[in-house]
Amino acid sequence: MDSLKTKAPGILLCAIIAAIATLLSAFRAGSFSLEIVGAPVFAILMGMILTLIFPALSGSFVPAMKWLAKFFIAMAMCAIGLNTNLVELIREGGKPILMGLCCWCAIALVSLGVQLATGMFYTNL
Repeated sequence: MDSLKTKAPGILLCAIIAAIATLLSAFRAGSFSLEIVGAPVFAILMGMILTLIFPALSGSFVPAMKWLAKFFIAMAMCAIGLNTNLVELIREGGKPILMGLCCWCAIALVSLGVQLATGMFYTNL
């Protein structure tokens, strides 16, 4: 419960930023539309601006941001898994599975390479 109390302001701030970003991305004036930019871009920009204007906010909201990032990544992975049609995947044969395995290996190698290049690999062991 204590963890929720410390994360609640950050979660509320993220919800407010998401709502404003969604409204901004839906803005239309005649043939001009901000829909092509998208809500995530507006949310990132607003977060950057808030951090620059109020640097003290960034330290107090970091735990909530980290928790929300993990939560939404898990939700996205679940959505991808639920959207997978296993019968169609088996019917297509081994090519899609091999392609997925190759992509997984490439992503893992690039991720490890970036961690090694930036020194993150050794600091988090």
